[in-house]
Amino acid sequence: MGGSLDTIYWALGADDFYLTVTLPDSHAAPALSIAVAATGTVRGTTSELITAADLDDVVSRRVSYRAPGA
Repeated sequence: MGGSLDTIYWALGADDFYLTVTLPDSHAAPALSIAVAATGTVRGTTSELITAADLDDVVSRRVSYRAPGA
């Protein structure tokens, strides 16, 4: 996929381990997840993480929103 495995942590609880990977784009993670899940041996979820700089960009954007019933 053109990415790298950055960290792996084993855990006690509902999830057995956590992986942090760097992938080339936002479609690589679900493509990889689908391929791994198709084997039937691993089940997982994905979450896209954002940096502090990404968050600064997000909160600086103007959003026009009116709550239902407002």
